[in-house]
Amino acid sequence: MLFSNVLIFVSFAVITGPWFRQLRCVTGADVIRLRFGPAMEQFIAYLGMLDGPIYGGVQLYGLAIFTSALLDVNISTTIVVLGFVVLFYSALSGAWAVLAADFIKAVVLMPISCCSPSSA
Repeated sequence: MLFSNVLIFVSFAVITGPWFRQLRCVTGADVIRLRFGPAMEQFIAYLGMLDGPIYGGVQLYGLAIFTSALLDVNISTTIVVLGFVVLFYSALSGAWAVLAADFIKAVVLMPISCCSPSSA
């Protein structure tokens, strides 16, 4: 699964990289603003604000299912406790620490997933 993600991200970069460079844009929001105007850029930003909590909730629910099964605790209690832990960690340390923690998780999980006997 990780290799398919790498393939998709690299192909997306190869396709959109020259186009973004030609437009002198860094993000997709810049392209939307240039092509469709600032009103559409703002609409996409508001749409992301609606979509973000749903995506985060799905991730929190998946984590709670795993943790509640591991610790044999009620899933509702697990969701509340893990939600406070994630909120406290993110608010205390900031986005940089969250990204650093994700990088460390990737560094640990990549060799495990690539070298496990089931992937061979």
